[in-house]
Amino acid sequence: MESFISGWTFIQDRWASAVRRGAELKYECADLGPNTIVEGPIFPEPIEISMTVPLGESVKIIGRGLRTGRFYDPVLSPEQLKTLRNIGSVMESFDGDAFNFRLGIEALRLGMAHEYDPFFSLSIARVDPGNLNCAF
Repeated sequence: MESFISGWTFIQDRWASAVRRGAELKYECADLGPNTIVEGPIFPEPIEISMTVPLGESVKIIGRGLRTGRFYDPVLSPEQLKTLRNIGSVMESFDGDAFNFRLGIEALRLGMAHEYDPFFSLSIARVDPGNLNCAF
């Protein structure tokens, strides 16, 4: 029974050290999330990161070049990760005016509907097409 307990303790210790290593790695790579733009001596151009995959102490970065659109998927060691610089992010801001956005979308919708059916705007205004001919 003692060998089982000592074996279990060994497994717990190894698991705890692996979790600590993973936490340290995750802390170092916290800035390398999706939609992050990085550059460094490893890449010939700035790249937009699509995904990061931890592989032990190394990290696989999957992304595309901003200038050429070339696909990159290198496995980087912790030393190589330290050479990367975080330029920024391509996250869109959604702090615009909601009323003007809705007004513009409605204008586009009516314009496209008019191309399909010129009398579509009359159905919204609740005017019969026959009455339109009488008025003009």
